[in-house]
Amino acid sequence: MAPLDYISIQAKIDSMENLPISDLKVLDLSQHVSGPYCTKLLADFGADVIKIENPHGGDTSRCYGPYPEDIPDREKSGLFLYLNTNKKSITLDLGTETGTLILEQLVPQMDILVENLGPGSIDYQKLQALNPSLIIASISYFGQDGPFRDYQGSDIVAQALGGMMTLTGLSDREPLKLAGPQAEYQAGINAAIAIMTALHFRDETGLGQHIDISVMECLASILEGSLLSQNYDGTVRERDGARHPTMYPSTILPCKDGYIHVDASTDWETFATFAQIPELLEFKPEDLREKANEIDTLLTRWLAQYTMEEIFHKAQEWRLPFAMVLGADNLSNDPQMIARDYFIDIEHPVTGQLSYPGSPFKMSRCQPKTGRAPLLGEQNQEIYCDLLGYSFLDLTKLSAMGVV
Repeated sequence: MAPLDYISIQAKIDSMENLPISDLKVLDLSQHVSGPYCTKLLADFGADVIKIENPHGGDTSRCYGPYPEDIPDREKSGLFLYLNTNKKSITLDLGTETGTLILEQLVPQMDILVENLGPGSIDYQKLQALNPSLIIASISYFGQDGPFRDYQGSDIVAQALGGMMTLTGLSDREPLKLAGPQAEYQAGINAAIAIMTALHFRDETGLGQHIDISVMECLASILEGSLLSQNYDGTVRERDGARHPTMYPSTILPCKDGYIHVDASTDWETFATFAQIPELLEFKPEDLREKANEIDTLLTRWLAQYTMEEIFHKAQEWRLPFAMVLGADNLSNDPQMIARDYFIDIEHPVTGQLSYPGSPFKMSRCQPKTGRAPLLGEQNQEIYCDLLGYSFLDLTKLSAMGVV
């Protein structure tokens, strides 16, 4: 192996401004959650992301709250502002012939294109003919082929068909949906990972490719082993509420001021000693699951003496993996989050300064950007005039036509 050229390495680091993918240009045709979360991850670590929005209202997520002071405003949507940090926004009606021609002018200058407009909405072969090194990531609820290809979807549809809801809730009640658009976020994460893999392939071959992301399949891949059990031995895992499917006690129970995750997975005798409940030792470890309701009664009576904070720290001193069940209102003041500088303050010309969730991972040499989300069409002049060479008069005419 050749010796490391530290001077050359440092020069490369300096040229990247500590942002590892600052040389990439991304065209973002997506909206709502899945695609924008993918491109947010790319933009936060340096990619130049140009977001195309419909001139007649923009990304659909602009219509979703929360809004400051609960007053709807397309420039103040909390969902949009979070999902579109560090991006540029241009308006373009892709449903018009002129809009399609402008898209084709942009594509040769891009490294990556991300879209979630639905199978058949984009002519992938034509775009890759214009730019053979282009990486296209398409996110759809069911994928680009198969009998469900053209079916309508949503996050709850993906959770239902992807198997997640059959694992959530109580066995004698209806299946439950995980809170929020979790399926869409999973699709965005998988799309970002697939894009980085495709970039490595392109570095080796010079060729781009088309990435097909199915939201349904993203969920089917994280079913906690239940799909494997079904395929291996025909075992069907039933919903079991807050209890762990195999270990007990590993469950969620009420305490004085909220809920606590109780876990005795390390050692049953140690747990019983910690809880100071001698009756627990009357239950044999192999019978715990069968006697869960009786044990829950004993544990709930004991937990009623303590706050979440008290029992959490007390248990952790015994190396028992208890956890407080925190809500969003708790997280912003959580000492662990504060110590790690998870939340960041971002200034915005319409909303002012707000606190945002930060990056879900930290890197020792690369710090994510902390720029704001764009206003609708904020970079029209920069992209159309400076990048594509349109005159200001051309841009005015396109605007009057409703194309931009």
